[in-house]
Amino acid sequence: MFLGVPIVAWGWGVYLAITGSALFAKSNITRSRLVVFFVTIGLAVSLYLNAISLWVIEAMCAYCLASLGVMISIFVLNWRSAARLEFGSWRLGSSVIAGLLIAFMHLNYAGVFSPSAGPEDPYLRELAAHLTNAEAKFYGAYWCPHCQEQKLVFGSSAKRLPYVECSPNGQKGPRATACVVQNIQNYPTWVIGGRRVDRVLSAAQLASYSGFQPPPTTVDEKINASPTN
Repeated sequence: MFLGVPIVAWGWGVYLAITGSALFAKSNITRSRLVVFFVTIGLAVSLYLNAISLWVIEAMCAYCLASLGVMISIFVLNWRSAARLEFGSWRLGSSVIAGLLIAFMHLNYAGVFSPSAGPEDPYLRELAAHLTNAEAKFYGAYWCPHCQEQKLVFGSSAKRLPYVECSPNGQKGPRATACVVQNIQNYPTWVIGGRRVDRVLSAAQLASYSGFQPPPTTVDEKINASPTN
């Protein structure tokens, strides 16, 4: 995901932009400039994502490699056809924009702008999964600031929490049936093993209330990730 949109959708958007530029631009110069811009962006992002796959995820995706090959082909063909138009400065500007985009994406995935986009903490990931497996429930509303605070405790692992949205129809709309049945009056409200707590809880409190015992490997990962080591 990037800015809430699947990467594959961004990729199709770039391909559509390249195709539209090649087919519908009114002049050769405009066509070449647009194609240069979009293919430079597409190639840079494709190189970045494949590098992440290789060195961070340590796995390769056949579709990603195929897309990279297509982008390289378009880039080379476009370079040849537009060489006579002397687009050196335009290519340089497109490359600078592509570099800034890659830097923004990398900072985003590192959690600089939002912890929810950063890498998952192994302990919090396992705790969130444990709460779901233990059939705990986290009742909240999207407009509730304390609910957002609770999610921030888990960073990018918040998506694994057993969250129940009580206000799917807006702040003044009817509440979700599950929340009415449970008589949820305050947000956030946790129900863990029959115990009911209507406030923001720390990871340690949630682990204690749910009887969470992290696997030894998770504890080791957490210790190794500590800044003091």
